[in-house]
Amino acid sequence: MAGVSWNPPAGVFTGAPESAKVHDLGNGPTGQPHMSTHRTIIAALAAAALTAPLAIGAAPAAGAAESATAGNAQVSWGVAEVLASPPGELPARMSARVFRRMSLLYETDDGVRRILGGSSTMQMLPWIFRLEPSTSGPGARVGAGNDQRMVKVNGAALARESSAGMAAMLRNAVNRTCTTPAGVSTCTAHRVTVDEIDSRYGGRNGQVSDVGKRLREAMVSLSRQSTRWGGSYASRVHFALAPGPATSIAAGLGPNRVLGRNGKPIRRNYRDAAAAMTLGGGVWIQMYHYSRSNGLTGFTAAEWRDVPTGVVSFLRAVRSNRNPLTYVHFMFTTNRGDGPPPGEPCSTPGVPGGPTVPEVPACAPVASSCTVLPWVNRTSFPAYGRALVSARARQDNFVARRAATLITPVDPGSPQVIRQPVDSPMACQWARAQSGSVNLRILMNGPGAYRLGGDQATTWGMLFRQFFLIP
Repeated sequence: MAGVSWNPPAGVFTGAPESAKVHDLGNGPTGQPHMSTHRTIIAALAAAALTAPLAIGAAPAAGAAESATAGNAQVSWGVAEVLASPPGELPARMSARVFRRMSLLYETDDGVRRILGGSSTMQMLPWIFRLEPSTSGPGARVGAGNDQRMVKVNGAALARESSAGMAAMLRNAVNRTCTTPAGVSTCTAHRVTVDEIDSRYGGRNGQVSDVGKRLREAMVSLSRQSTRWGGSYASRVHFALAPGPATSIAAGLGPNRVLGRNGKPIRRNYRDAAAAMTLGGGVWIQMYHYSRSNGLTGFTAAEWRDVPTGVVSFLRAVRSNRNPLTYVHFMFTTNRGDGPPPGEPCSTPGVPGGPTVPEVPACAPVASSCTVLPWVNRTSFPAYGRALVSARARQDNFVARRAATLITPVDPGSPQVIRQPVDSPMACQWARAQSGSVNLRILMNGPGAYRLGGDQATTWGMLFRQFFLIP
């Protein structure tokens, strides 16, 4: 398998119905409008500190064309709009064609209540799910009838199984009824998340991983088995990608991303695990690290810039006939320090120096301590072999260019209403999540939240509602 794209055997379900087939990155989804130019991403934060506008889904600017329908936020499949604010750029509406848009909350009831912020619209979104176990108490339920609850499969336990055993474990998890003694079903979504794909699934020093190979075989088998809830069993399996594999894939060179600066295989080989994940419903990159001394800490600015593009380009290299930009997601967590929730609504111009929304105060400049590193086309990696660098740079640059073509401005130049931005760790993560076309397109698929709590959960929910235009 080394050095070649892996495409599924005949009969393998690709994860999307024929009416919404996902095509290769080179073409984009059928009917997808394209941008004529690549959006310019700059490093400096705007004077008005619009790199991380915190909001709760403010109404569009007066006089702005409202091409989005009232049901825009309800879209799981199709063209959906967001209010984007990449670093150094004014907030603006963008659209993209989404496929199985989804958000996953792995939170306590208190955290979910803070995220929902009392928004009945957000609570009833058809694409927001809770990952079990949870109590899903009052005010923390999602979906009509509290029915959007997903099962978690332990990645370490899964790794101990044969390929047939893995397939059986995942299939049984999808089929589970999970009814409590009180008669409450806690897995009504009939979707599962493997928590997590970690070093167990990678072969040491570039060797093929037996665990990864078994997972790939299991997912191929599941992709040929349809479910009563729609799609294949494989399409109902999601994967949490641990920070170790994600950063290793992003830093590695060569076809399998296992080579170091000296051209020798020094990293784990996750190619088979990646092939398995391309058959699933989604890949959730855990954008944080964990250590006993520091606990959970969000990715650095450099990791936010490099890891998503590196993972997407590897998934595309492994399987070229499904676009990873449509099924990769970010999983956020808390970071050190807290910040207050956003302030009162304010307005921003549609173009520098342009008018703002009448009767809404203009956003005042706010200092930010957040470092956001912009994406720049790869031309060289110091001390790396020239041939290896050229191949890797072409993969990453291709993904960045194609991501830009999948994002379309909507009514450009119109002023917008947002919440007054503040300087906080969560605002910084959202700023980084919108830096560069790859990150922005991934965010449009729907993000996940893991153990946020407190003000960071409140801020995350407000940012979510602003970005996805949710009242």
